[in-house]
Amino acid sequence: MTGVGTLNEVHKITALSVEDEAPVAMALQDRLPRMGYSICDSDLSRRRAAETTERYKPHIILSEINLVGDMDGIDVITKRHSITKAPAIFISAYPSDMVMEHLTRTKRDEYTVKPSRENTLRNALDSVLGLT
Repeated sequence: MTGVGTLNEVHKITALSVEDEAPVAMALQDRLPRMGYSICDSDLSRRRAAETTERYKPHIILSEINLVGDMDGIDVITKRHSITKAPAIFISAYPSDMVMEHLTRTKRDEYTVKPSRENTLRNALDSVLGLT
């Protein structure tokens, strides 16, 4: 296992997944623990994200960009940044120039296209946590 696994054995890095597609949320719930991360919660909506973030104070947040409702994943993470300074990985099946511009303006962390391979996700996690 990479350095992440070794670090997690000592520090128990927790992750929060904000994902409104159940199959993707379930895949992350399966994949992240195999990679050495502890899942504090997997929100299927943006509505519980604030409460969950405040309650668990995750070390990292993975968020779908195109959430159902009036706020996208970028807005959700930007709002949560006042609660936690946890880095974020944004996930989307539909990357667009507008989304990339929005991400650049928010100066947030990583971005990956779903479905992402385990090594792509691991690299993004290592990058935002400063393990690379």
